[in-house]
Amino acid sequence: MYRIINKLPHDLTVRVLRRYNIRKESDLKKYFIPLVLIIIVPLILGGCSSSSPTSSTSVIKPSTSTSVSATTPLNTTTISTTIVSNPTTTSTTATQTTVTTQTAPAVQKAWHLSEVQVWDNYNSVKAPYHISWKGVEGDFISTVTMDSPYNPISSINAKWTIPPATLVPVTEYQMEFSVTAVNQHTATLGLEGSVTAGLDVFNVLPDGATASRIRIIPEDNYPRIRWNDTDGTVKSGKFTFKAPEYGFADSKNTNKMTLTVRYYSSAILAWRYIYEWTDKDIVPVRTGGITTTP
Repeated sequence: MYRIINKLPHDLTVRVLRRYNIRKESDLKKYFIPLVLIIIVPLILGGCSSSSPTSSTSVIKPSTSTSVSATTPLNTTTISTTIVSNPTTTSTTATQTTVTTQTAPAVQKAWHLSEVQVWDNYNSVKAPYHISWKGVEGDFISTVTMDSPYNPISSINAKWTIPPATLVPVTEYQMEFSVTAVNQHTATLGLEGSVTAGLDVFNVLPDGATASRIRIIPEDNYPRIRWNDTDGTVKSGKFTFKAPEYGFADSKNTNKMTLTVRYYSSAILAWRYIYEWTDKDIVPVRTGGITTTP
C-alpha cells in the first residue's frame, strides 16, 4: 500500500496521510477502501473533465456604420452590419443596403416667360398707303406700297434674337437685331423701317412707354433702313442688357414685366414677351394682341 501511495503526486500523498493520520502500514489496511475511493474518484472525475472540449462563446454586438452623402440633389444613406459568431472560426457579413432618396433642388425666383403676344396697328394705315407683313417671330418681311404713278415700294426684312425663357436678375444678356433692304424703291417718299426693343411695365402697349422703360437698343443707335438705301443694305447690331430685379416697373404689384421688340414702318408691328416673377417653369401662351395682317 505504501508503494501505491508513494507513486502518487507528492502533494496528494501528503494530503491523504494527514487526513487519516496514517503513520504505519497497519493503518493503511484499516483505511484501504476509503483511501482507494479518495484516490480513484478524483482521478476519474478529473479525466472526464479533461476529455471534454473547452467551450467558449463570444458575442459581438452588431456594428452599424452609417454614411450620408451630401451631394445635391441625391441624398444617399448606406448601412452595413457585420456579425461575428466566433472570432476564430466564422465571420458573417450582412448584405449591404443602400437607400437613395431624391431631393428636388431649391429653385430661386426669376423672370419666367409666360406669354408672347403679336401686336400691330397696321389697320391705322389708310389709303393711298397699304401695308402688310409675312413671316414668323424673329424673322419677317414688312411691305409698304402707295397708290401712285411711281409705284413706290418698301420691303424690309427684320430679324432679332428670340429672348430667353428665363431672365435672372442682374445677369447680362445679349440680343442681335437687323433690318435688310429687300425691295427699296420709294421714289423719295420717305418709306423707312427700323427696329427697337426695351423692358417696361407689362401692360404698356408697344405704342406707349413709361418712365420705368429700360432701352435694350440705345435711342441713337437702333438699326434703320432709310428711304434711299439700296437693296441688300443691312443695318444691324448686338446689344447687351441686364435683367432687372424684382420690383422693376411696378412688378411688386403685378408680378410681371414685358420685353417688347418693335418694328416701325408707317405703322407698328411688335412682339410682346411677358415675363412673370416666379420659381416655377411656365409653358408660354401665345396670343394675338391687335392683329390685322396677314
